[in-house]
Amino acid sequence: MQKLVFILVLVILLSILQVVPVLCITVSGRIVDKYGNPIKDAIIEAYTSSGVFADKAKSDDKGEFYLGLDKGVYVFVIYARGYEEKRISMEIKTGTFVRMGEITLDYAYYIYVEADSIAVKQGDKISLQVSITNRGHYEESVNVVIVKPPNWNARLLSPKGYEVKGFSLPPGGSENFILEVEVARNVIGNYTVELILKGTTTVVKKIVFDVEKREWNILSAQYTKVIGYKGEELTVDLIAKNTLGSDAIIDFQVVAPAGWDARLETKDGKTIRSLNLKSGEEYELVLHAFIPEGAEEKTYNIIINASGLGASSILNIEVEVRQGKDDLTVESSSPFVETRPGEKVSIPIKVSNRGTAPTPVTLTVAGLPESFRYSFRETGGALISKIFLAPGETRSLILEISVPYGLEPQSISFLLKVQGKYSSDTLELGIQILGEIRLRILTENFYVTTTVGSRVKFTLRVRNNGNSPITNLQLTAYDVPGGITVTIDPNLVVSLPSGEEVTFTLTIDIDPNLAPGFYHVPLRLEATGVRVERVLEVEVKPRSEYFFFGLVVLLIVLLVVAYVWRKYGKK
Repeated sequence: MQKLVFILVLVILLSILQVVPVLCITVSGRIVDKYGNPIKDAIIEAYTSSGVFADKAKSDDKGEFYLGLDKGVYVFVIYARGYEEKRISMEIKTGTFVRMGEITLDYAYYIYVEADSIAVKQGDKISLQVSITNRGHYEESVNVVIVKPPNWNARLLSPKGYEVKGFSLPPGGSENFILEVEVARNVIGNYTVELILKGTTTVVKKIVFDVEKREWNILSAQYTKVIGYKGEELTVDLIAKNTLGSDAIIDFQVVAPAGWDARLETKDGKTIRSLNLKSGEEYELVLHAFIPEGAEEKTYNIIINASGLGASSILNIEVEVRQGKDDLTVESSSPFVETRPGEKVSIPIKVSNRGTAPTPVTLTVAGLPESFRYSFRETGGALISKIFLAPGETRSLILEISVPYGLEPQSISFLLKVQGKYSSDTLELGIQILGEIRLRILTENFYVTTTVGSRVKFTLRVRNNGNSPITNLQLTAYDVPGGITVTIDPNLVVSLPSGEEVTFTLTIDIDPNLAPGFYHVPLRLEATGVRVERVLEVEVKPRSEYFFFGLVVLLIVLLVVAYVWRKYGKK
């Protein structure tokens, strides 16, 4: 009986459970991005605490979703294309409706940059480490866009140095890059560079650059404070260097005080306004500035501006103007020279201004006999009467003196004077007149005749008609025609005193195979300080025995012809 009652109760309970359904709890929520905008088509999956799939929903246009779940602990997996995947654990308790509220999904791609704000200087090239991670549920492809201020350069590079325009990453994937930024050379203050990834969503990473002024030092000088004198052309050595990090044309502007003439020149004297320099290249320049005579005795400024690729650099040269004086000196490396009557002698001189002011310089000679003529020349040959010397300048000149004929050997001393505005200097000079050399050839007839295969002699008489010995006298035959050999005796006369004579004997040998005719043998007679040239004419005739043999042969031929004519002519 008791068993029957138990079975009946059990059947009734099972029937009640089949008739009354289990009550379902509605779980809802709203999916939005980090700006609060609804995300459509986001997937929401619910799993039990043991990992069993429970339900799945998709968000609508308003980002709303609805799930039907029993009470219990669930893990909600929420994801959408272009957004991160998020997991939320939540316990669903009793009730018919549970609101999860707004669930925010950040973008799938996360950009990490080693610094968000950087202090830099004009023209800096910065390389920043960038790490990009895909936190989404899907593989995402994006294009890379970089927004930068005007005149800035920026690009995203791979670890191997390739410029990246786009890429894709699988879920959970990560990649390292380098963001290379070149700051403009003419900006100061805060500027922003944006690294943008454009795909299903747009991800923006901003980096702020605090740009400080840079001293470019394009122009430099060893001396920026100098002393100048009225009427002086001041020179200052400068170095121009391309410090801009790229090849560039550097423009120059010189601002000088009113009435000053200032310019930039190269070392070879060319006036310039710009230079084309490679990165890091240096070039030597010279600042020339003429200080007018009317300048006041005070400090002036010459401003030189150098600019290129947007960068600029200023160099200030301070010039303290003073009233200066010249201080002339004159010297010669050969103040005493030797020459002979009728010759022209050159004496090198150097005139220097060791003072602090420029000056015109007058050059005069005193104590030279009236029959002597002199002139001053530049080393390049131009005649001058005056020169102008800047402070510290030295000029090399030539004093040319023409010595008249007919002078006896003697020594002549005289003075050279240089006169400036405030100073003067003198230099003692001297000329040693040597004896006059006169070499006279007494032989008048320069003609010989001979026959082939024979030898003939020719004599050349020479006299010293000067008043000084002739030394190292030598007669030479040159460019001698082939087939003719010339020997000369004596070979050398070491000294021929004044008024004495010497005879040179030329032995001329004719080759037997030389064709008869007229031949010319050039002769050069030279000694220390003198040279004379002549041409010896040699007539070569056939041998006489050949001539008589020819006559005999001709006579025999004539006799034979006469005999034949008399015997057979009439027939």
